[in-house]
Amino acid sequence: MGVRSKGRRKLHREGRLFIWWVDAADGPEKVLHVIADDKRFHVQYPLEQPAEEGFLAVVGREFPGLPDAGSCWIRVRVPTWDSTAVGPGFVRRLIDWALTPDKPLLRVDWRGKPKEGGDAPSH
Repeated sequence: MGVRSKGRRKLHREGRLFIWWVDAADGPEKVLHVIADDKRFHVQYPLEQPAEEGFLAVVGREFPGLPDAGSCWIRVRVPTWDSTAVGPGFVRRLIDWALTPDKPLLRVDWRGKPKEGGDAPSH
């Protein structure tokens, strides 16, 4: 069964369909959700966070460089984006970065602070 797409934006990337939307259902801050139609790739990116502590939560099983993705939510530092205006260009850049297999990864806690032993294995 695919991802619910009614009222959500669609983006085709690398021959795959991704669905994305912004909501504030889990609290006061807005969160960008990006999920592949097959549900293997799923990340959540809190908006309005400090650029130097920016992170996303890996929810799905597919995230190159994290062999334990999907076992629980894992938060990793993201690059400092040129622009945080949420639109198709930003979502495309986020997907491209996330699916790059040899990116350096730093695990962080729920506040974006590095965790003890926070370096994830890189491949």
